Amino acid sequence: MELARLNVEQFDALDAAVGLLKIVLDEEEGRSDAVVFLSELYEKAHRDEELAELLTQQIASAKSRGDTAAELEFEQAVTSITALVQSTEDATTAIEANRIAEEQGAVAAIRYRIAH
Repeated sequence: MELARLNVEQFDALDAAVGLLKIVLDEEEGRSDAVVFLSELYEKAHRDEELAELLTQQIASAKSRGDTAAELEFEQAVTSITALVQSTEDATTAIEANRIAEEQGAVAAIRYRIAH
């Protein structure tokens, strides 16, 4: 854990820190401090798919341990991330539709919104 923190804080080596944290979690599956730190790194780097995968794995692990509280916590985190990604995608679509409207007109923008 400390080596992962050092990689981030001293060297801005996010990928190295992620790799180290994955090793920690392979060896100690339920280590919450490693899960939290890895989640923060994924969020900081906008690596939403990897974050969702990590949390999904943690949900499965919590289920197998019978840890209902952890399972719920991770499920809530996945729900929050999903909502954030969806709102980001919606905003991106809206921006692109506005650009199309300016360049090609309202009909083209409406067609774009329907398709996306």
